[in-house]
Amino acid sequence: SRIENLTKSFHTTILVSGEVYEQVADAPEYKFRFIGNVVVKGKSKACKVYEVLSVYPDDVLSFFDSTEELFQKAIKLYNKKRYAEAFDAFKEIQAANPHDQMTENFIEELSEKKVE
Repeated sequence: SRIENLTKSFHTTILVSGEVYEQVADAPEYKFRFIGNVVVKGKSKACKVYEVLSVYPDDVLSFFDSTEELFQKAIKLYNKKRYAEAFDAFKEIQAANPHDQMTENFIEELSEKKVE
């Protein structure tokens, strides 16, 4: 339920915790990407959160596949508070993958922080 609330905040279809991810990560029918460590409502410790990408049709999923490496780089830059570099990486992803709402979320957040 706590993770379900995050899906609304992140404007995405399905998010899962690290615990769920570990249980199904090897199943070939599922494709995930790491979003970050998030403190969910009612908890004090951050948990790993993954976006489920296998809900997208194959033609859309190919966009996510093509930007996965850059997305993970952008997440790492973001977590290191290297916001200007993260912003540039997310903008590059946005140009390559118009379906990526998560990238839009990060761009919007970084824009609000006046990072450009």
